[in-house]
Amino acid sequence: MRFNNGAFTTPPVVKNLIIINALFFLAEVILPNGLGDLLIDKLGLYPWQSPNFRLYQLITHMFLHGGIAHLFMNMFALWMFGRTLEYDMGSKRFLIYYMITGIGAGLLQMGVSWIEISRLQAAAHEMGAMTPYMQSMIAARANVVTIGASGAVFGVLLAFGMMYPNAMIMLLIPPIPIKAKYFVIGYGLLELSLGVTGAQSGVAHFAHVGGMIFGFFLLYYWKKKGKITAMTGDGVNDAPSIKSADIGVGMGITGTDVTKNVADMVLSDDNFATIVGAVAEGRRIYDNIRKAIGFLLASNMSEVLGVFFSALLGFTLLNPVHLLFINLITDCFPALALGLEPAEPDTMHRPPRDSRDTIFSGGLGVDIVYQGLLVTVLTLTSYIIGHCMEVGYFEMPVGVSPHGMTMAFLTMNMCEIFHSFNMRSQRQSVFKLPGHNKVLWAAMIGALAITTAVLEVPAIAALFNFTPVGWGEYGIALGLAVLVIPIVELVKACQRAADRKRYCKVK
Repeated sequence: MRFNNGAFTTPPVVKNLIIINALFFLAEVILPNGLGDLLIDKLGLYPWQSPNFRLYQLITHMFLHGGIAHLFMNMFALWMFGRTLEYDMGSKRFLIYYMITGIGAGLLQMGVSWIEISRLQAAAHEMGAMTPYMQSMIAARANVVTIGASGAVFGVLLAFGMMYPNAMIMLLIPPIPIKAKYFVIGYGLLELSLGVTGAQSGVAHFAHVGGMIFGFFLLYYWKKKGKITAMTGDGVNDAPSIKSADIGVGMGITGTDVTKNVADMVLSDDNFATIVGAVAEGRRIYDNIRKAIGFLLASNMSEVLGVFFSALLGFTLLNPVHLLFINLITDCFPALALGLEPAEPDTMHRPPRDSRDTIFSGGLGVDIVYQGLLVTVLTLTSYIIGHCMEVGYFEMPVGVSPHGMTMAFLTMNMCEIFHSFNMRSQRQSVFKLPGHNKVLWAAMIGALAITTAVLEVPAIAALFNFTPVGWGEYGIALGLAVLVIPIVELVKACQRAADRKRYCKVK
């Protein structure tokens, strides 16, 4: 319910549906010379075997009623539950939902009528002749007309129970409170039971069930499509809708404390334009989380794969203390710096991501695998080169090669330092990104300085069992490590070309 200057208002679709139904009922009552009955005869829903059936009746039957009590109960339920749904869904979607559930209710009722008429015809066939009695029974069943908005209203009731399962509903008889989810389930089972047993004749119970069934599948379809619902408001009456929405937005100035407490986002200035800035910031943060995770997983994968393949080849790539150093120094600080990366230029030009997407969607998982393998190959190559320079000729290392281990440590460290710059963007070239991440530069220089100190300071190098490396070996390790940038840039270029080709095909 919404309040405006002390008086509640009803959203347009619910209000207009109530008015249209009331006008149709008024026409049924006041039209002279049996025209009211003719209205029901032409617009009510007949079984499809009936000569009176018309396709438009699937829609028109929803606006006719059999009495003032019938009209009141349906419109009261529509007013009670439909207002909240329309504010939550939006007027257009609510109208679509209402009409589809009403049509679905009519289709199920027609299906039940077809089964009943078919059974009567089969019984007459078994008797060998169509007796006048059987003819009258079939004709009577074929001319049963279905009217009322109950099917659509039951669809509305189901949607309320699914979207607000814990909302309390006060029953009239008996006057006890019950949660919406239990009320909907119980009412649905009751209607199904009455329809199957035929305990209450003259009521289209299967139409009620049909509205609920079609409503359930329609809501499920919308949910599977990843539709996201946002709700804004400032009053206590808006709190249930804000809480149930995927994104609840409360007003910071005019909003009540209740609304602020249940909202996912509070606009401190009550300016909707602020939401755009919030979306941009949210996308930047999400992108940076993916960058940090991608960098850390690719780095750790290279360490795991390096140790694994070296063990298969019969030599020790790195000791545990070396891996611990790489994780704590080389990986940690660049990953933290990636969290401070500014937004990419196309951040607000991308379509919204699917809510079902995982953190590894968009090819991030594939990127992690090939980048981890790339660093592994470069590190193993450096180890073999270092060992060959130590012995003076080419041979595959066996056991522990201090020179090779030192080269591998240096290469893996610098590979991951340089690779952190690749992770500034998953698809864009790092050479075309505007601005610089000063924190990332500081992390790179700091990690490189610490790594060099570990190799060059004799006391520290002895603790790590490293051997001194010359400028030539240092240059080789640096050259191998730098290769991670052009190789990843080449892969990015191929990925961008593939994305453009795929986009053109879709268009």
